[in-house]
Amino acid sequence: MLLTGDRVEDINEHHVGGWTEMITTSKPPIPNTPLTAYMDSFALSKHVVAFNNKKIKEIMGYKLKHPFFTPEIIKEIVHKWKEEGSWPVFD
Repeated sequence: MLLTGDRVEDINEHHVGGWTEMITTSKPPIPNTPLTAYMDSFALSKHVVAFNNKKIKEIMGYKLKHPFFTPEIIKEIVHKWKEEGSWPVFD
């Protein structure tokens, strides 16, 4: 699907408005956060990128802390953001 400028603007109006409402109604409200719902057309476009990490793993002994995104990992990340005051809390 080709995302035109108008379509990207519609997407941002919908999501940025919702995000703004979430951070202002959070308990406590979040006046500043590095997180945003805004996405430009490049971020919303499909890109194919493939890198083989085998060499860096062999040379540097690098090991991925989280090799896969799972619901548990995402919940852990959101929990950390809540603790640092970057993610809205509604509890």
